[in-house]
Amino acid sequence: MDEKTPHLHLTFVPLTKDNRLCAKEIIGNRANLTKWQDTNTNNVLLSYVNVKIAELDGHKQEFLAKIAELTVEAISPEQVSQISGYLDTWDSVSFDDKRRVVDLMITTVAATSDSLNITWKI
Repeated sequence: MDEKTPHLHLTFVPLTKDNRLCAKEIIGNRANLTKWQDTNTNNVLLSYVNVKIAELDGHKQEFLAKIAELTVEAISPEQVSQISGYLDTWDSVSFDDKRRVVDLMITTVAATSDSLNITWKI
């Protein structure tokens, strides 16, 4: 966002039931206008944020589904080469990169006090 103070512009035309333009009849006084702005602006912003969260969650679910569809056969030779490169220099690889490699190679890890079971994708 390129604004220091995020804000919303709203155009409102106060029409009465008989289609007359009358802000005083619809809103009342300045205190009522301020109260109306605070209440309705918060509701509009909250609704907007909820819609955006739902959209982002939908995108996340799509990506998770695509990731779940990946199989060993879907790993390209370039990815195998990159993974091999990581394994050669594993001690100097960042934690996030190690996690990515492990995510590509391992389906599940089950650990108990007696055993460690790893289900490999390869």
